[in-house]
Amino acid sequence: MIDIDPHTQIDMEMHKANIAKDTQLEEVKQAEKGASNGVIEVIRGPLNGKLNKAIRMASDSKFDKLFEIHKREFYYMKDAIDKNHGFYFLRIGSNSNNFDLQLKIKMFVKSDLVESTEKSEKLYVYKYPEDKFPGDYKLTTFCNIRPLKGKKTCDFLVPTTYHDRTYVYIQKKTPASKR
Repeated sequence: MIDIDPHTQIDMEMHKANIAKDTQLEEVKQAEKGASNGVIEVIRGPLNGKLNKAIRMASDSKFDKLFEIHKREFYYMKDAIDKNHGFYFLRIGSNSNNFDLQLKIKMFVKSDLVESTEKSEKLYVYKYPEDKFPGDYKLTTFCNIRPLKGKKTCDFLVPTTYHDRTYVYIQKKTPASKR
């Protein structure tokens, strides 16, 4: 027989609720700090919904007039800035199924946040000196395109009304494989 003292037992349901509440408070604190530590912060919310809407529009050819399209040898870029709502959208996609691509993207904008379909890639943030370039940032991240696995695009959404330029570099180009 086990002797149990009801005054020393832990209410596990209350304990679990307290842990969940503490975790949520910590996530809010981290989100308020911003993503200036060189690591992408996973923030689910209004940016994720806006990114999904922009992805639907970029996938529909009837909205192509809203985008600036740049075609390169192995990839294309589709981008647009919505100054009314304050968003810059960038899509990078593959022109063929022949190559797996690893791309490096540098965006020069007035924001330090990015919502992306590339959840496993880091975001590197460089803030320019305030006295010379107030509010300017260089955001560097990566995009992996694997056409035979069904991944032919990478999408990025930045909350900003100012976009200076974007550079895309091919880091690695290999024959496409299903691995």
